[in-house]
Amino acid sequence: PAPDIPDDEHTTRVAKSYIGTRPIRIDVIGRSIHVSGSAPQSRYTIFDVHGNQIQHGFVGSATITIPRAGNYIIRIGNQFQSIKVR
Repeated sequence: PAPDIPDDEHTTRVAKSYIGTRPIRIDVIGRSIHVSGSAPQSRYTIFDVHGNQIQHGFVGSATITIPRAGNYIIRIGNQFQSIKVR
């Protein structure tokens, strides 16, 4: 289950996109990324703006933490979404 994420000034609602018929929700809170709505076995990869792979794993493996603020691209399955980490 996804964590209950409040809507406030510390939350950046990034995306609601669809992979097949599943709505994917990506929330960025500080340097943490929460992905909900995807299958737990879905793979994710995070890239910096230069295309370097920063991190990868499975969505079902809890919160994704980014070490530095900046702009990134997250790939879930075959979908890509830009995100801003503050």
